[in-house]
Amino acid sequence: ALDVYKRQDNDSSFNGELITMESGSNLTINGGDTSVPHSERVYTSTDRDAKASTWKDFHGGVLTGGASDNGAGGIHVKSSCTLTMNDVTLAGCRAHAPWYDSAGTNSAYGGGIWLAGGDTNLTLNNSTITGCFAYYDGGGIFQSNHNNVRIELNDSHVDANFAGNEGGGIDVDGEKITIKGKGKSTVNGNQSKNDGGGIYTVSY
Repeated sequence: ALDVYKRQDNDSSFNGELITMESGSNLTINGGDTSVPHSERVYTSTDRDAKASTWKDFHGGVLTGGASDNGAGGIHVKSSCTLTMNDVTLAGCRAHAPWYDSAGTNSAYGGGIWLAGGDTNLTLNNSTITGCFAYYDGGGIFQSNHNNVRIELNDSHVDANFAGNEGGGIDVDGEKITIKGKGKSTVNGNQSKNDGGGIYTVSY
Protein backbone atom coordinates (compact mmCIF):
# COMPACT_ATOMS: atom_id res chain seq x y z
CA ALA A 1 0.00 0.00 0.00
CA LEU A 2 1.02 3.59 -0.57
CA ASP A 3 1.18 5.55 2.66
CA VAL A 4 2.25 9.20 2.83
CA TYR A 5 2.43 10.75 6.29
CA LYS A 6 3.41 14.22 7.39
CA ARG A 7 2.84 14.19 11.10
CA GLN A 8 2.63 17.29 13.23
CA ASP A 9 2.24 17.40 16.98
CA ASN A 10 -1.52 17.85 16.66
CA ASP A 11 -1.32 20.98 14.48
CA SER A 12 1.50 22.68 16.36
CA SER A 13 3.22 23.46 13.04
CA PHE A 14 1.99 24.01 9.48
CA ASN A 15 4.94 23.21 7.28
CA GLY A 16 3.42 22.39 3.94
CA GLU A 17 1.09 20.30 1.85
CA LEU A 18 1.75 16.63 1.15
CA ILE A 19 1.99 16.93 -2.65
CA THR A 20 2.36 19.88 -5.05
CA MET A 21 1.61 19.40 -8.76
CA GLU A 22 3.20 22.10 -10.88
CA SER A 23 1.42 23.35 -14.01
CA GLY A 24 1.11 20.84 -16.83
CA SER A 25 1.86 17.76 -14.74
CA ASN A 26 0.04 14.42 -14.51
CA LEU A 27 -0.04 12.21 -11.44
CA THR A 28 -1.66 8.85 -10.68
CA ILE A 29 -1.68 7.71 -7.05
CA ASN A 30 -2.38 4.02 -6.49
CA GLY A 31 -3.30 2.61 -3.11
CA GLY A 32 -2.80 -0.98 -2.10
CA ASP A 33 -3.81 -3.73 0.29
CA THR A 34 -7.20 -2.75 1.72
CA SER A 35 -6.92 -5.38 4.45
CA VAL A 36 -4.26 -3.38 6.31
CA PRO A 37 -5.79 -0.95 8.86
CA HIS A 38 -4.39 2.47 9.73
CA SER A 39 -5.49 4.68 12.63
CA GLU A 40 -5.14 8.39 11.94
CA ARG A 41 -6.38 11.66 13.44
CA VAL A 42 -9.11 13.58 11.59
CA TYR A 43 -11.06 16.82 11.99
CA THR A 44 -14.66 16.69 13.19
CA SER A 45 -15.75 20.33 13.52
CA THR A 46 -16.14 23.66 11.69
CA ASP A 47 -14.48 25.35 14.68
CA ARG A 48 -11.42 27.22 13.35
CA ASP A 49 -9.52 26.46 16.55
CA ALA A 50 -10.29 22.74 16.48
CA LYS A 51 -7.53 20.14 16.39
CA ALA A 52 -7.31 16.83 14.54
CA SER A 53 -7.92 14.84 17.69
CA THR A 54 -10.39 12.11 16.70
CA TRP A 55 -8.86 8.78 15.69
CA LYS A 56 -10.37 6.83 12.80
CA ASP A 57 -9.42 3.56 11.10
CA PHE A 58 -8.69 3.43 7.36
CA HIS A 59 -7.77 0.66 4.94
CA GLY A 60 -5.56 0.72 1.85
CA GLY A 61 -3.33 3.58 0.74
CA VAL A 62 -3.49 6.59 3.05
CA LEU A 63 -2.31 10.18 2.62
CA THR A 64 -2.61 12.07 5.88
CA GLY A 65 -1.33 14.84 8.12
CA GLY A 66 -0.70 17.62 5.60
CA ALA A 67 -1.10 21.10 7.09
CA SER A 68 -0.29 24.39 5.40
CA ASP A 69 -0.91 28.08 5.94
CA ASN A 70 0.26 28.82 2.38
CA GLY A 71 -1.49 26.35 0.09
CA ALA A 72 -3.59 23.22 0.21
CA GLY A 73 -3.66 21.02 3.27
CA GLY A 74 -3.17 17.83 1.25
CA ILE A 75 -2.62 18.17 -2.51
CA HIS A 76 -2.05 21.45 -4.39
CA VAL A 77 -2.93 21.08 -8.08
CA LYS A 78 -1.95 23.92 -10.41
CA SER A 79 -3.19 24.62 -13.95
CA SER A 80 -3.43 22.12 -16.82
CA CYS A 81 -2.95 19.11 -14.56
CA THR A 82 -4.51 15.66 -14.32
CA LEU A 83 -4.69 13.94 -10.92
CA THR A 84 -6.05 10.39 -10.59
CA MET A 85 -6.42 8.62 -7.25
CA ASN A 86 -7.05 4.86 -7.17
CA ASP A 87 -7.92 3.09 -3.91
CA VAL A 88 -6.59 5.96 -1.80
CA THR A 89 -7.82 7.78 1.30
CA LEU A 90 -6.85 11.43 1.85
CA ALA A 91 -7.60 12.24 5.49
CA GLY A 92 -6.86 14.64 8.32
CA CYS A 93 -5.33 17.47 6.27
CA ARG A 94 -5.78 21.17 7.01
CA ALA A 95 -5.51 24.49 5.17
CA HIS A 96 -4.73 26.66 8.16
CA ALA A 97 -5.33 30.25 9.22
CA PRO A 98 -5.15 33.11 6.70
CA TRP A 99 -1.89 33.81 4.96
CA TYR A 100 -1.87 36.80 2.62
CA ASP A 101 0.32 37.31 -0.44
CA SER A 102 1.42 40.70 -1.78
CA ALA A 103 -1.95 41.11 -3.53
CA GLY A 104 -3.82 40.55 -0.28
CA THR A 105 -5.11 37.14 -1.33
CA ASN A 106 -5.38 34.56 1.43
CA SER A 107 -4.62 30.88 0.94
CA ALA A 108 -6.62 29.10 3.64
CA TYR A 109 -8.53 27.03 1.08
CA GLY A 110 -8.75 23.37 0.17
CA GLY A 111 -8.24 21.24 3.25
CA GLY A 112 -7.93 18.08 1.14
CA ILE A 113 -7.26 19.21 -2.44
CA TRP A 114 -6.89 22.69 -3.93
CA LEU A 115 -7.46 22.84 -7.70
CA ALA A 116 -5.67 26.15 -8.18
CA GLY A 117 -5.76 26.43 -11.98
CA GLY A 118 -7.91 25.90 -15.04
CA ASP A 119 -7.94 23.06 -17.58
CA THR A 120 -7.60 20.56 -14.76
CA ASN A 121 -9.00 17.05 -14.21
CA LEU A 122 -9.46 15.29 -10.88
CA THR A 123 -10.62 11.66 -10.89
CA LEU A 124 -11.22 9.58 -7.76
CA ASN A 125 -11.64 5.83 -8.27
CA ASN A 126 -12.70 3.91 -5.16
CA SER A 127 -11.13 6.69 -3.11
CA THR A 128 -12.14 8.91 -0.21
CA ILE A 129 -11.48 12.43 1.05
CA THR A 130 -12.52 12.69 4.69
CA GLY A 131 -11.80 14.46 7.96
CA CYS A 132 -10.11 17.42 6.25
CA PHE A 133 -10.53 21.07 7.26
CA ALA A 134 -10.22 24.47 5.54
CA TYR A 135 -10.06 27.65 7.58
CA TYR A 136 -12.10 29.34 4.85
CA ASP A 137 -13.56 27.42 1.90
CA GLY A 138 -13.52 23.88 0.53
CA GLY A 139 -12.94 21.47 3.38
CA GLY A 140 -12.60 18.49 1.03
CA ILE A 141 -11.97 20.03 -2.41
CA PHE A 142 -11.59 23.69 -3.40
CA GLN A 143 -11.50 24.94 -7.00
CA SER A 144 -10.49 28.59 -7.30
CA ASN A 145 -12.12 30.78 -9.93
CA HIS A 146 -10.84 29.05 -13.06
CA ASN A 147 -12.56 27.50 -16.07
CA ASN A 148 -12.63 24.04 -17.62
CA VAL A 149 -12.28 21.96 -14.49
CA ARG A 150 -13.65 18.42 -14.24
CA ILE A 151 -14.17 16.49 -11.00
CA GLU A 152 -15.22 12.85 -11.35
CA LEU A 153 -16.08 10.49 -8.49
CA ASN A 154 -16.26 6.78 -9.34
CA ASP A 155 -17.41 4.74 -6.34
CA SER A 156 -15.72 7.44 -4.28
CA HIS A 157 -16.59 9.64 -1.35
CA VAL A 158 -16.10 13.22 -0.19
CA ASP A 159 -17.50 12.74 3.29
CA ALA A 160 -17.23 14.34 6.74
CA ASN A 161 -15.06 17.32 5.81
CA PHE A 162 -15.32 20.78 7.35
CA ALA A 163 -14.96 24.43 6.34
CA GLY A 164 -14.82 27.53 8.50
CA ASN A 165 -16.76 29.47 5.85
CA GLU A 166 -18.26 27.85 2.72
CA GLY A 167 -18.25 24.47 0.99
CA GLY A 168 -17.69 21.85 3.64
CA GLY A 169 -17.34 19.08 1.06
CA ILE A 170 -16.66 20.78 -2.29
CA ASP A 171 -16.35 24.47 -3.19
CA VAL A 172 -16.12 25.39 -6.89
CA ASP A 173 -15.67 29.02 -8.00
CA GLY A 174 -15.71 29.53 -11.75
CA GLU A 175 -17.38 28.60 -15.02
CA LYS A 176 -17.47 25.43 -17.12
CA ILE A 177 -17.07 23.23 -14.06
CA THR A 178 -18.21 19.61 -14.22
CA ILE A 179 -18.83 17.42 -11.17
CA LYS A 180 -19.76 13.86 -12.12
CA GLY A 181 -20.46 10.88 -9.91
CA LYS A 182 -20.75 7.19 -10.79
CA GLY A 183 -21.50 4.03 -8.87
CA LYS A 184 -22.01 4.46 -5.14
CA SER A 185 -20.29 7.83 -4.86
CA THR A 186 -21.30 10.20 -2.07
CA VAL A 187 -20.82 13.76 -0.84
CA ASN A 188 -22.14 13.21 2.64
CA GLY A 189 -21.86 14.44 6.22
CA ASN A 190 -19.81 17.54 5.38
CA GLN A 191 -20.30 20.79 7.27
CA SER A 192 -19.55 24.48 6.77
CA LYS A 193 -19.99 27.39 9.13
CA ASN A 194 -21.89 29.36 6.47
CA ASP A 195 -23.15 28.28 3.02
CA GLY A 196 -22.89 24.96 1.18
CA GLY A 197 -22.37 22.28 3.78
CA GLY A 198 -22.03 19.70 1.01
CA ILE A 199 -21.30 21.61 -2.21
CA TYR A 200 -20.99 25.36 -2.74
CA THR A 201 -20.77 26.91 -6.23
CA VAL A 202 -20.41 30.49 -7.43
CA SER A 203 -19.43 32.12 -10.74
CA TYR A 204 -17.53 35.42 -10.76
